[in-house]
Amino acid sequence: VDFTKADRILSLDCDFAGIDPQGPAKPFFDRRKPEGAGYENAPDAGSMNRLYVVESAYSLTGGMADHRLRVSPTAVLEVAAQIAMGLGVVLPTQVAPITDQNTIKWIVAMVKDLRAAGSKAVVVAGSRQPAAVHHIALMINQALGSVGDDKPVLVVQTENTGLGSIAS
Repeated sequence: VDFTKADRILSLDCDFAGIDPQGPAKPFFDRRKPEGAGYENAPDAGSMNRLYVVESAYSLTGGMADHRLRVSPTAVLEVAAQIAMGLGVVLPTQVAPITDQNTIKWIVAMVKDLRAAGSKAVVVAGSRQPAAVHHIALMINQALGSVGDDKPVLVVQTENTGLGSIAS
């Protein structure tokens, strides 16, 4: 993830400032300073990024969030699915809908902000999340137009195969 190109960031239980690195974090921190990376400019709130975090346990990244939603560990998938559907993403499988009105209100406002940011928004999923959350994060990034050259997300496939598992 290239945080220099991300005006809006949604973390799905991803502590990218701590234990879940998603690329260099310094550009993220530089964009948190209204005066610029070296404090050389007049304060400009418009140059700052905005961070949304959905997490089940408090994290370093969550502590810096502009907007943080605390949910149960299993609800991260449900929230991710609701966000995706709010952005018009068609999911390949049914996920339980969110019914809590405060959570729905939070999601609706955040989806509106992500949509407005478009290709300058990025969604990251944490290493403790199941593959389904990672797939939904990628589908959201694709729907926002955030994937590709000169975009916040660049998808890379490696040649590594046959790495096995802990069991083998």
